[in-house]
Amino acid sequence: MEETGLKEQFVKVNKDTKEKFKVHEEGIEKLDDKNRKLRDQLSNLIKKQRKNNWIIHGASLENENPGETAKREEILKNAYTLKGSGYYVTKDLSPEQRSKQQLLIKYMRDARNKR
Repeated sequence: MEETGLKEQFVKVNKDTKEKFKVHEEGIEKLDDKNRKLRDQLSNLIKKQRKNNWIIHGASLENENPGETAKREEILKNAYTLKGSGYYVTKDLSPEQRSKQQLLIKYMRDARNKR
């Protein structure tokens, strides 16, 4: 009699554990999806802003022809950067846009440093 009671109890505990694990796995999938969406939003924002000359990556300076480099240096005279980020932002932005840019660059730098 006791044996069957133990067996039933074991089955119940095992079932509960499986349920909890399943919920945990689904939670991880949801988190991955959320991170993926954020990453996609960020990369789309970066692409859009590169197109509008808001963000310039400093690393690409040496790979350009002289005309492009001169144009870029002209832009960089009127730009600021977050130290160590490798990204520059043009100054002719509204204060609101500038603060968004600083946050974006900080996020990009932190993400790159975590890799």
